[in-house]
Formats: sequence, C-alpha cells, structure tokens
Amino acid sequence: MPNYSGIWTRTQQMQATAAGNWTTPSYWIATLSGSGYDYGEGVGLDGAGNIYVAGIITGSNFLLTKYSALGVIQWQRKLGTCTDNGRGNILAVDSSGNSYVVGTIDEAGNLNLILFKYDTSGTLQWQKKLTGASTEEGYGVAVDSSSNVYVCGSTDSQGAGSNDALIVKY
Repeated sequence: MPNYSGIWTRTQQMQATAAGNWTTPSYWIATLSGSGYDYGEGVGLDGAGNIYVAGIITGSNFLLTKYSALGVIQWQRKLGTCTDNGRGNILAVDSSGNSYVVGTIDEAGNLNLILFKYDTSGTLQWQKKLTGASTEEGYGVAVDSSSNVYVCGSTDSQGAGSNDALIVKY
C-alpha cells in the first residue's frame, strides 16, 4: 500500500428492526481521513461487483482504491500528482475489470491530461499523456466493448486555441 497521510476505513452500523432486534444493514461506509482535504471524484463497478473509487488525498495526489462488493479494501494505488485546477480522478472500468483514471497534472507550469490503466490486480498497465504548448485537461473517460478508451476534456493548444472541447480515442 502506498505511503500517504490518509487511510480509507470501512464502517458498518447497526440498525433496529420494528421488532426491536438489531441487524446489520446492507450498506457500508468508507471514509478517507487525512490531515488536509481528501475527497472522492469517481466511482466504477466491474462485472464481479467490485467497486473502484478514484479521489484526491492531501498533497494533491491521485488515489485509486478497489473494494470488494462487501466493502473490503482489495488494493490502493497512489497515481502521482494532480493540480488544484484539474478536474482529475474520473474513472471507468471495462468488462475485464481494468480501471482507467483520467486527470490533469502540472508539469513545469503546463497542465497536461494524463490517463492511467490498471489491471484488476492493481498493476499499472500503461499511462498516456496529452501535452501541448498550453493547457490540456481531462474531464471524462469511457471504454467501449472493443477496449477503445475515449477521453474528453478541454485544450488550449489544439483547435482554435482557447478552451476548446477535446475528445481523444486511444
């Protein structure tokens, strides 16, 4: 597990039935508690019912967590650094359980779109960047049945040159 300031925890709460008996409800809650801001941005499911959550943890780091259908953490991956200006951490999961996370990273003052692919075991398969003379940001990602990956966002380097809509097929 990566070294970061927060930790995801799993909580189950009891509830009373009408007859006064205590039962465990069919939900669970997970939280990320760090020393600064920590929040989730995207959620996806695979065919086995596993849940994938992408978020940002203190220090502007991407975090991808895989939970079982029962809310047990399977693995976590720190994905690098994103920016406060980026709308990162949107994710998609394909039919094989591969997860794709898109976001924006700051490299020497340029905002660049970045896309990560992880397999069902949490192993990084590849990462792709879209760079330009100015700003490229990722806002959404989808995967089709042929494993083509589509990313949408905005660009200042392509098109007319100022906050143009962008779609990329990988």
